[in-house]
Amino acid sequence: MVFARFRHEIARLEDSLTKAGISCDTLTGSVPPSKRDKLIEDFQSGVFSVLIAQIQAGSLGITLTAADTAIFMSMDFSLGNYLQAADRLHRIGQRHTVTYLHLLVPHSIDELVYKVLREKKKIADFVLKRPRAILLSQ
Repeated sequence: MVFARFRHEIARLEDSLTKAGISCDTLTGSVPPSKRDKLIEDFQSGVFSVLIAQIQAGSLGITLTAADTAIFMSMDFSLGNYLQAADRLHRIGQRHTVTYLHLLVPHSIDELVYKVLREKKKIADFVLKRPRAILLSQ
């Protein structure tokens, strides 16, 4: 399972995988609902081995338990999109340990986005674990 933000990088990755003989398909926001359901069903049943999803399109309302690895090729600044995408692999029926990989180049925008997402997660965890302390500190 590969998550990416931009359609042009999704198209390039699909082309590279196809040339390497790796079966794959893509899920972007432009995929109609009728094709989307069939695409997910085919991935779940092993018709192809890699699903490349635009993070916004692949983060809600789908189950991807056929995957045991999630690669985040690029991300946006939305913590919700990131957490929902990661959670697609952790659904009822998942039998594998899931590995998460983030493709980051030092000093790149992707590294910055990843750091911002980690900080947002820390803040969200703090707020959710200590809501009374935060509210009463006013």
